[in-house]
Amino acid sequence: EQLLPSRLPMAASSQHCSLELLKLFRQTFPEQLHHSFEGMLPLHLALLEAQGSPKQASKAMYLLQEMPESAHRRDPNGKLPLHLALEVGLVDETNMESWLGTDAQHVLGTPDPETGLLPFHLGALPSANASV
Repeated sequence: EQLLPSRLPMAASSQHCSLELLKLFRQTFPEQLHHSFEGMLPLHLALLEAQGSPKQASKAMYLLQEMPESAHRRDPNGKLPLHLALEVGLVDETNMESWLGTDAQHVLGTPDPETGLLPFHLGALPSANASV
């Protein structure tokens, strides 16, 4: 399978693209969303743009459900998707297991590189947007 230019999967996950187009991209090029561009996965980009955007939040959840292994991949700043999701308030009791991926111990034991806090602590902060 030929790889598309790295920016195409990122564009498909950006705020300028609809969820329907992202799903079509995923069906047409199933492996492309697993590739990073400059260390960032499409899931990371969707999460960075998810603050106050239900459209981006839906895309982030879709990407996580389609590629659960991405829950263990750090962005260029060393953050896991769970760290980013906690920052934008996407984590709650209905989706917590999805953010943990297949290795909950690893994800829950990985501190946020900026604060040094574990995900449990981040979710418990009064300033956190999440309801964990």
